[in-house]
Amino acid sequence: MHAELWGIVRGLQIAVANNISSLVVESDSIVAVNFIKKGHNSSHPCAPLLDDIVVLASRVPHISWSHCLREANFAADNLAKKGHNLPFGLHLFDVAPPDTAMMIMRDLSGSPILRGFS
Repeated sequence: MHAELWGIVRGLQIAVANNISSLVVESDSIVAVNFIKKGHNSSHPCAPLLDDIVVLASRVPHISWSHCLREANFAADNLAKKGHNLPFGLHLFDVAPPDTAMMIMRDLSGSPILRGFS
């Protein structure tokens, strides 16, 4: 869950730095989404990250949190796989890579596709 929360923190930092006023945060980690939406115990090992998320989210006027199944989020899965072939660090794209753009369209269509059979 640490990796998921770090990703959310970094995404929120980018949103805040770019004055994004409306944001939907989707995660395939129901545990992370529930901690963010319902609160957490201050003794939890992820508490510092969750506290950062709360502070950063308070700087985005309209933010919502949503759980999505990993199978329904091919674009994020595609970008995560791409990340294994990129140098370490943050990579921002002005335009989605062509294969990722296709995955975004697949995600938007809502077509159910089983992993391993796509």
